[in-house]
Amino acid sequence: MGRLDRAELDSAQLGVQISKLQGGLDKRSFVIDLRKLYWSLIANQISLDLSNQLVKTAKQQLAQSKQKLKEGLGDSGDVARNQAQLSSRESSAMFFSYQKELLFAQLKSQLPQLKDSNMTLNTAQVNAVEIRTRQCMAQIAGSPTANLKLTPFDDIQNLLNKQQQKDLRVAESTDAMDVKLSAKYQASGVDQGHSAAFEQLEQDFLNGYEVGLSLNIPLGSDTTSLRKAQANATKLRYEAQKQQLALNIQAEHQKIQKAMQLLIQASRSQQETIKSLKTSLKKTKRKYKQARIPLNTLILEQDNLFQSELSLIDTKRQILHLLLDYFKIFSSHPCSINQIQGGLS
Repeated sequence: MGRLDRAELDSAQLGVQISKLQGGLDKRSFVIDLRKLYWSLIANQISLDLSNQLVKTAKQQLAQSKQKLKEGLGDSGDVARNQAQLSSRESSAMFFSYQKELLFAQLKSQLPQLKDSNMTLNTAQVNAVEIRTRQCMAQIAGSPTANLKLTPFDDIQNLLNKQQQKDLRVAESTDAMDVKLSAKYQASGVDQGHSAAFEQLEQDFLNGYEVGLSLNIPLGSDTTSLRKAQANATKLRYEAQKQQLALNIQAEHQKIQKAMQLLIQASRSQQETIKSLKTSLKKTKRKYKQARIPLNTLILEQDNLFQSELSLIDTKRQILHLLLDYFKIFSSHPCSINQIQGGLS
């Protein structure tokens, strides 16, 4: 009496709802990728600013070495070493400038409305975002297992449960008696010859109606076996789909959680290294001014500090990217970084 048709229709409508939820995930993923691109630009800008500062310092050192050579207190080797250092610093700055243009081009290709606009980056917010990032990571680290309620997959799983019930109703009715109502309507024109009959159809056609019931009664044990097999296959299919969904979320949670821990450890180690290198460089500069060490030692200390600072910037970028990737799945997480307020921040 239409119950199976209703079950099939309900199952199809539930499938549409699931598709909409998955489509929402794709849209969110696009927004998250834009935010990652924005923060790549911020990290690039910080690296570029650092490079430009070191270019300025290298120019000062080169000018000092030339002045010492002019006064007879230095040698041409020091001038050449300072010139090489300046060239290296300028090369790094040009690389970050090139990278910046590529990132801007990528952002504008994703957001065509920015094509003709001049964009400026504000790095003043970085410290505040770092604090919020640490708070978010602490929240995630405190969750040993994934909370499905923070993901749209929880809603998808509920819809799958409902869809499973509808499809099971259809599968379990394989050997049931089926009664269908059928109806047919026909208009006809009858006369001598094709043209006359067609004219009759247009002007004074005859109506014909047909209404009937169709009854299908499955017989034999084979239909019972088929019903059981189809019902079991339907149940197993949905259970496997839901189990795989839950396993994927748990695996993603554990993977990102582990990666976060490693990046945090790397960040702490890099910060300690930078702290030590700054202390060492301060003493090295003093020794160089006292002519107790060669210029090579000073340049090596500066290069080590520069590379360590660049590595720390990139590690922080990776941490934030990883956190944003986590929110692609756990879209309802209450962490402040997951809340978009007036843009991509």
